[in-house]
Amino acid sequence: MLLDKHFDAERVMKTIEEICKVSEFVDPDAWDPSSAWEMERYLYRGKRRLNVVSKQFEQLGYRTITQEFNFRGLVATNALFARGEISDGIILLAAHHDYCAGLGTEDNATGLAIMLELSRCLGEKDSRIMFASFDLEESGLLGSRHFVASPSGQQLRALAGVIVLECLGSGRDVVICQAVVGARSDPVLVSKLQSSARKLGHRVVLESFDWFNSDQVPFAERGIRTVEVCSFNSENYKGGPAPNVNIGHSSLDVPKNIRPSTLQVIGEILLQFVYDY
Repeated sequence: MLLDKHFDAERVMKTIEEICKVSEFVDPDAWDPSSAWEMERYLYRGKRRLNVVSKQFEQLGYRTITQEFNFRGLVATNALFARGEISDGIILLAAHHDYCAGLGTEDNATGLAIMLELSRCLGEKDSRIMFASFDLEESGLLGSRHFVASPSGQQLRALAGVIVLECLGSGRDVVICQAVVGARSDPVLVSKLQSSARKLGHRVVLESFDWFNSDQVPFAERGIRTVEVCSFNSENYKGGPAPNVNIGHSSLDVPKNIRPSTLQVIGEILLQFVYDY
């Protein structure tokens, strides 16, 4: 596989801005997931973000495979972006397009924008990488749970691995999650990400989390090889959410609080990982 271009965090930031331009600001203190009206707006906001992402993937030569499912009488949408068919050896990178606070920048426009930049770097001839964006992550991982239980999701057992991108960019440290709420990451994927980082001279932190949920969990529960990448500021980290650690789920989740330098490191590691794999 030939890598056509270098990963560019400034271009990622521009994509983040485009996603956030179609995103309404959400006050986390006012967000009420029990409200039918609020959930309708929540799904609508996510769909607008997904439309931006889908259009850009299609411009890069990917086809969009949508998966709609019912949620409280409303329609939720997952999307898979692919050049080829699901087969042995495929790597899937995944993020989510729904959000519940601020402009949903770190959580999770950063993951979406990084996937788009990686697809640009990998070149048009590479069909071994697929990308996915899930709905309803903030409502109990419902999009990814629906996906892994579907016929498309069942085919994922043939994949080389699933890398979930979550809450990237406000922290200085790149984190490889060894476990999320008890769902263990695949040790081979963890080791290969570490190896890719070492080749580039990038520092990564290994950490297990029990205080937040993510789309890694449904894959791990199904026995699908998976790992999650996130970021935080380890000098302030005390084993749980605290000021200046993460901006996700807060009114601070806006583009100005994202560090392009962190996005650059994450993108380079992922690109090296794909190349090595």
